[in-house]
Amino acid sequence: MEISEIVSDLLGNLEEQLGDDIGTIRTFASSQGKKLAAQAKLIAEQRVAGVLRDDDELFEHFVQSLKDAAENFARSVVMLTVLTIEKAWNAIVNAIWGALNGILQGAGLPSVFIPGPPSVN
Repeated sequence: MEISEIVSDLLGNLEEQLGDDIGTIRTFASSQGKKLAAQAKLIAEQRVAGVLRDDDELFEHFVQSLKDAAENFARSVVMLTVLTIEKAWNAIVNAIWGALNGILQGAGLPSVFIPGPPSVN
């Protein structure tokens, strides 16, 4: 097995895995970001010239709800990113394990000496 073949397999695994996941994160972040911005705009408009102008308690309630939603959004993006990094790690390790097992088999040794990495489902 040639080094260029190992690198090609590794990069192919990464591109396949990360392309879909990064697109998912981007779509989710865009959608949720727009919703949070619209919610903030509505709260601000209502505070300036609407029902929240004179109701400090209700205004604070909506601001707290917006803050909670923003924190949950950030946590979700972080978790999606962590999962993507874990999938990238597995893609790299699987390519390296495959190459090492191929080299061992090419040398006439069984591939059992290097067990595969645990899979992430």
